[in-house]
Amino acid sequence: MQNVAVCNVAGAFLKAEQPDFVVLRVTGPAIDAFVKANEQKYKEFITRENGTRLLYLQLLKAMYGTLTAALFWYRMFAEFIIEMGFDLDAVLMIFFPICSWKEV
Repeated sequence: MQNVAVCNVAGAFLKAEQPDFVVLRVTGPAIDAFVKANEQKYKEFITRENGTRLLYLQLLKAMYGTLTAALFWYRMFAEFIIEMGFDLDAVLMIFFPICSWKEV
């Protein structure tokens, strides 16, 4: 019998810093959501290009769906595991037993 543990890190990618300069281009109803959340902060940055409303935002944290978000979160996770005194390879083999992490 094998014991299995499952964990979820809520907002995992949002915990990782975004070291690259990444600009998010927001269009459509999403702009209204940003303005509704904080009108004073976002309203002045709404612009128009070819008649379309746009909002450009610089990402300060990794964002799910971006190409590098998982890598930044993995690096943050690995650093934490090592700082806690654990062997990173052993921990990764628990979470991902069929993967080889030697080249990551």
